[in-house]
Amino acid sequence: MSTPKRPWTPGPWMAEGRLVYALEEYGYRRGETQYANRFTAGVQGGLSCPAPELDANARFIAATPDLYEALEALANAAVRLSNDDVYHVVADEVEAARSALAKARGEEVPR
Repeated sequence: MSTPKRPWTPGPWMAEGRLVYALEEYGYRRGETQYANRFTAGVQGGLSCPAPELDANARFIAATPDLYEALEALANAAVRLSNDDVYHVVADEVEAARSALAKARGEEVPR
């Protein structure tokens, strides 16, 4: 199965406090790889959202590319079990995973 092109910035993404960002290599200078910021996003909340929750949201957002890759690999592995009784136990979960992956790619997901 071919992997579709991801429309988002490739990982890894990082979080520092409530700032989420991704770096990319852009050159080499004085014996060191140089990096440039590819994107930055700040996590903000309303009055009722406590600081630890905002920090956790930033970490969760930063983990998104890794979570996507892991979920995709797990869903693909489960499909390979389609002739096995195990697949029938997790078929609904695999479908939910595939829907979440499609949603992340910006595809229409049936409700």
